[in-house]
Amino acid sequence: MQWLARSKRRTAARLASRALEADAFQTKAYFWLSVMTLAGIGLNAAVGWWWADPVAALAMTLFIAKEGLEDCGCESAVTREPQAPPACGCSPPGAGPHCR
Repeated sequence: MQWLARSKRRTAARLASRALEADAFQTKAYFWLSVMTLAGIGLNAAVGWWWADPVAALAMTLFIAKEGLEDCGCESAVTREPQAPPACGCSPPGAGPHCR
């Protein structure tokens, strides 16, 4: 998956394709979600750590929230950096630090 994401990113840069760049980002995110899932399930099965699977699920939730804020353009609202309002429904700069 990492190889595929890297190839997609290079091709997107050559073609100046924002759609392929977004697809490369999703491929990379799916890779990390798969790693977290397998780690939680694997630790539960191999060592008997019953709590490893729920911890992996919490890690995935944090990862997804972080990536969602970055993808939405809300990171500028959180860090208070001035930026044009994004088209995805986030608060414009100065209107508040949270996405709608």
